[in-house]
Amino acid sequence: MPAQAVIGLQWGDEGKGKIVDLISDHADMVVRYQGGQNAGHTVVVKGEKRVFHLLPSGILQDKKCLLGNGMVIDPVGLWEEANSIKGVTLDQVAERVMISDRAQMIFPYHKKRDVSELSKKIGTTGRGIGPCYVDKVKRTGLLMQELRHLDILIKRVRELCATEGCDTETTSEYLKTLAVCGPWLADRLVNGAYEINQAYDAGQTLILEGAQGTWLDIDHGTYPFVTSSNTTIGGACTGSGLPASKVDHVLGIVKAYTTRVGEGVLPTELRDQTGEYLRKRGNEFGATTGRPRRVGWLDLVVVKQAAIINGADELAVMKLDVLDELDEIQVAVAYEFDGKQTDIFPSDTHVLDQSKPVYRTFTGWKANTIGLQKYEELPVKAQEYLQFMESFTGVKVRFISTGPGREETIER
Repeated sequence: MPAQAVIGLQWGDEGKGKIVDLISDHADMVVRYQGGQNAGHTVVVKGEKRVFHLLPSGILQDKKCLLGNGMVIDPVGLWEEANSIKGVTLDQVAERVMISDRAQMIFPYHKKRDVSELSKKIGTTGRGIGPCYVDKVKRTGLLMQELRHLDILIKRVRELCATEGCDTETTSEYLKTLAVCGPWLADRLVNGAYEINQAYDAGQTLILEGAQGTWLDIDHGTYPFVTSSNTTIGGACTGSGLPASKVDHVLGIVKAYTTRVGEGVLPTELRDQTGEYLRKRGNEFGATTGRPRRVGWLDLVVVKQAAIINGADELAVMKLDVLDELDEIQVAVAYEFDGKQTDIFPSDTHVLDQSKPVYRTFTGWKANTIGLQKYEELPVKAQEYLQFMESFTGVKVRFISTGPGREETIER
């Protein structure tokens, strides 16, 4: 498959980083197409955890990595991340990473704006993502290409920080670092759309990697409790410059249960001991912020509609092993509102707020699945759980994660 998009089908944190790391072994280029440092893609290699915020996790596989034009990038944050990857030197990062010169830049004044009561209610990371996208839409943003004119850029950022009332000492330290890293970043700048299409036309294999998940999409998500970019398949095209006709395959990532960060609807949320158990066993704490995630049963109404929106060809089911010890497992298969049932995820937020999930109950398999690498080794009840996901969504399960490690994966 020349070009494959990897997209979360829930509210983010599905485990995209692990899958991208796994399948990038067979790819030539990994492209990150939206979001910024609000992402936290976790990869575990030989028991060692690495968390990526801006760089595609495919960088561990010695692949070319492109940060697309749809991203919002803190240049100092990117520099610090490039210097902190275990097992990958800065020179190696320089050889592997390209940055679209049309991506937007985040600066301290964006972060200062990102502390409003609305931001806190929505559950943003405070990294300046939303305010930067606002500037982009207002056409007042600063593109990565400005790094080629560093003296002018630094003067402009200093003025904007002063206007926004940013701390003078913090701004000064930030700009000192920007002056150091600016030339290195400028050397990585490319015409991203040209590079990705050239690679595709040359027969190279591409992976398009996004941040967050379908239901945080600014257009399709549970508005207003969403992110500020398009996390769905359309965003993969606009944020990378690769046309839809060249996206050959969509791999949808879904956790074996449901999680969400911040406020907003979560119909299957568990506020009891089962929820706390899943949170602890699944280590459901944000990779970027450390915040505890809200936890609920798998919602297949959500997953099915996300699969439709994105045109998912196959699924990767993550953290199946977290369910190993449960006696019973529930799955939402419909919603009930005003005495009627529907298997369509309500787009009307008022209806959604008053809808109740309708569950199908499965008997737990009560057996260890951690580290299994063959489908046949899974308990029969676990296989039935996965088969029901396939029949309900109409999408085949290709990958099954049985632990955090790269090798703890079943491929069918």
